[in-house]
Amino acid sequence: MGVAQALTTPAAYTLLADLTPKELIASANSVFSSGIYLGGGLASLSLVLDQAIGWRETGYLVSGFGILSAVVAAVLIRDPRYAPKPKPKVEAAGLGAETRKKKQEDQTTDSKDQPSLGVLSAVKAMAASPAVLALLSASTVRFIAGFTIAAWKAPLFLSLFPDQATNFGVSNAAIVAAAGSTSTIVGGALADRLARDAGGEGKLGKLNQAQIRLLVPIVGSALAAPLWAMTATAGTFEGASSALLVEYLVAECWFGPALAGLYAALPDPRLRGSTQGVFSVLTALGNLGPVAVGALLSSSGIFGVGADTPIQDALLWTVTPAYAMSSVLFAFAASQLGDDDDDRAGK
Repeated sequence: MGVAQALTTPAAYTLLADLTPKELIASANSVFSSGIYLGGGLASLSLVLDQAIGWRETGYLVSGFGILSAVVAAVLIRDPRYAPKPKPKVEAAGLGAETRKKKQEDQTTDSKDQPSLGVLSAVKAMAASPAVLALLSASTVRFIAGFTIAAWKAPLFLSLFPDQATNFGVSNAAIVAAAGSTSTIVGGALADRLARDAGGEGKLGKLNQAQIRLLVPIVGSALAAPLWAMTATAGTFEGASSALLVEYLVAECWFGPALAGLYAALPDPRLRGSTQGVFSVLTALGNLGPVAVGALLSSSGIFGVGADTPIQDALLWTVTPAYAMSSVLFAFAASQLGDDDDDRAGK
């Protein structure tokens, strides 16, 4: 199952990049990634199915939905390289029409005629771009924060409020599904809206469109840091849940704008698939966060340091700095994006 899912994600985001207009790329990625939060919320409620029909039947039910989605994808999705091209608009004869036609022909090179890049060539090209490296680093740290919360927020709440287990299960499902999906969709739409409204030249002050989109994860991660600190140190279940709700609303807006910035930073559009594969691999590095917290909670610590750390302190001093660091790295990545990156994002 893990191998099948790993093959799906890079292809899905590459298709989105090929099919979506440049001005909507952050929104498209955000809508797609919102399924993560909806699925996470449904996963929390799967305990109800488990109690009603058993774990085996619950697994069969979930597998049935997976087969159904695969069939729907096979029927509806077409390779954009072989999709029929729209008929050109009829324009008045003259030099202007000929110039526009030539420009369109230059910009519309069929990707199936372009040779693919080898693995080593793709890695070298990505490593040569400071913006790409900064965005991958920022995303890694952001994954660490998110995965650590996902893995350890339940033990945190149950340790702080042991009599609120049922209420936490219901509220967590609602927060993850509603707040998480809302944040990621709104974050993508906001990033694209800011980029479109930047002016006729696509600039806001000294920022180009690629940089403007990254303002969303920069601000979102910066706001998430103190909100998570409030969650981890709240004295009441209601206070912790409220802080967690707001934290999800500001934190999960990053995914679509970050991918849009990553595509803009690529020196060659053919690198999208390879880069998305690397981006997906970062989720494995993101799991270092939950592992580190587990080590801090144990009697051995991390190489003998921080043994038997209380869960509240362990989560406070891992997640909060990770959010702050990701904001700084997103800002650095934005500083490395030039005007040429705006042009590459739409190719």
